[in-house]
Amino acid sequence: LHGHTNWVQELIFSKNMDELKIISTSSDETVRIWDAGTGKQVGEPLLGHAAGTCGIAISTDGTKILSGGDNGKIIIFSPDNKTFASASWDGTCTVWNSESGELLLDFDDHQDKVETVAYSPSGVKIASGSFDHTIRIRNAHTGERLTQPLLHADAVRSIVWSPDGRQLISACNDGQIYFWSAPTGTQLGSPLQAHLGPINCMAISPSGSLLASASSDHTARLWNTVTRQPFGRVLQHSDMVGTVAFSPGGQFVATGGIDDIIFLWDIS
Repeated sequence: LHGHTNWVQELIFSKNMDELKIISTSSDETVRIWDAGTGKQVGEPLLGHAAGTCGIAISTDGTKILSGGDNGKIIIFSPDNKTFASASWDGTCTVWNSESGELLLDFDDHQDKVETVAYSPSGVKIASGSFDHTIRIRNAHTGERLTQPLLHADAVRSIVWSPDGRQLISACNDGQIYFWSAPTGTQLGSPLQAHLGPINCMAISPSGSLLASASSDHTARLWNTVTRQPFGRVLQHSDMVGTVAFSPGGQFVATGGIDDIIFLWDIS
């Protein structure tokens, strides 16, 4: 999919009825919507950012899109769409009312920039990952910390929850993927050395059986979440891969990176 004129920062899928679309953000200061079936851009680019757009989130009913700039990279809706969370390089993680824009919670206990934030599938918990090498899991409604900080050997770049909410999976600058018990914060086995460079993004399939990771080593890779073994072929780019997403049915994976191109892969 060609159209962006700079680094593709973030990708998400959206399905309304039988129409499957991909929404992308880029350092070219635009948000673009694509028809996943034809690869054609839908409408004109969404403008308004004065700098590169990084974070992108869509409500579960498909009616709202949020985009964030370089200073607040990640934004994500809660499963019930009533709130959204943002993570910022100023070291904070904040929760907002999605209708009024009112600030509800503000977490500032990370010691470095916050790179990733994710709601649990139930929406009860929220996890944030930071360049301070930790993840912090909190009650999404009260802000109460639920476990001790989850310690890593390097900066935490991406977090995903398993569909049942029992596991948390994290990826780091050193190319390693960690698996955690979400209720206890206990590490599950040794880290997986998944890439030769920093992992910039992860995604988990709707069934939870596959994990996708995107790296600065010019590849995206698929992993069996039970065996932690590679699945299928290596998804190769000509440069750093910054983002990866599964389609709602799990048949397709989209990847994007610094080569300005979005690739759509059939993994069925």
